Amino acid sequence: MKKAFTMLELVIVIVIIGILAATVTPAFQRDTTAEAAQQLIDHVRYTQHLAMVDDKFDPNQANWFLSRWQIRLNANGTYAIGSDADLDGDLIERELATNPLDATKRLDGGMITGDDAVQTPELDLQSAYGVNMAFSGGCVGVNPLVITFDHLGRPLLGDINGDVTAYPANRLLRNNCNITLSGGNEGNVTITITPETGYTFMN
Repeated sequence: MKKAFTMLELVIVIVIIGILAATVTPAFQRDTTAEAAQQLIDHVRYTQHLAMVDDKFDPNQANWFLSRWQIRLNANGTYAIGSDADLDGDLIERELATNPLDATKRLDGGMITGDDAVQTPELDLQSAYGVNMAFSGGCVGVNPLVITFDHLGRPLLGDINGDVTAYPANRLLRNNCNITLSGGNEGNVTITITPETGYTFMN
């Protein structure tokens, strides 16, 4: 006589597999807050990278430092990366960084340009991930938060529009700048930008 599984044994195995699948499935849910935080970290580092490879020093231009690469963040979740090439103190569409993943887009989530055709939707963290930002530590009470990087990758805090020297008093970041993302499906995540090195990490 051949040995085979009984119907009861098959049902028991299927029930056990169902129970295991039900307990494992929640682990595969998207953590939108962590996704948004990792993206923002990558973009802060990318801004720093642009500043270090694209030294803006020009001995023929007295206010060359106004064109340093910067990232502008708004508490509503939008942010943009750019360089004020025409030195007028205002970022416009052509001065925004090109999205390295899609050359037809600019790294702006709607903070600078209102043209959806050139915006990168993921840079609007509220729309893309349901996340807002709050600033604390070395950048408390600032909105929008503007972080500019010099050719060594050092972070400078605040809008450089109106600066008359390359390193105004108290412009270099002195304390950890904390950016807390909230509103996603997994609680709050804090990103820290450190002084001097500009090292950026998730807490």
